[in-house]
Amino acid sequence: MVKVPELVLHYGYIIIFISLLIGTIGMPDELLLLTVGYFTKKGWLDYSICLIVCFAGTFSGMLLKYYLGKKSGQIFYKGKTRWLRKAEKSIGKAKLFMDKYGSFSILIGCSIPGVRYWLNFLCGLSKMKFHIYSMYAGIWAIIWCFVILTLGRSFGHL
Repeated sequence: MVKVPELVLHYGYIIIFISLLIGTIGMPDELLLLTVGYFTKKGWLDYSICLIVCFAGTFSGMLLKYYLGKKSGQIFYKGKTRWLRKAEKSIGKAKLFMDKYGSFSILIGCSIPGVRYWLNFLCGLSKMKFHIYSMYAGIWAIIWCFVILTLGRSFGHL
């Protein structure tokens, strides 16, 4: 039987990166990062490497969703699929929120679980300038990864 520390040592960084890139593995990203922070406290993973991998995975995932929104979002939106007809009001509200708060909507919206996944797509859909989007997304990603990992590491004392 394979033990958890062995799996974490062999595949931990790759799993963390891919999970954050995709955006979901069946559990919230916050829970994943708290667990990773705990693993760093146990000595199973290195904190500095985890911070870099978490940032890279989170930021890459945000850029991927932005790109998908920019390139294919208009197709889905104009196609008026049944799901989008139902969600059109919500998308409209999100676009108004983004228009009102501009690039700060990234910092605000990404802090709300669930909203984070759609906000990046909507930033691409609304044709937000890439350099502005990537700057705010990068700032948010590094702060978020640092805070959640550190909290997980702190819970390792309990």
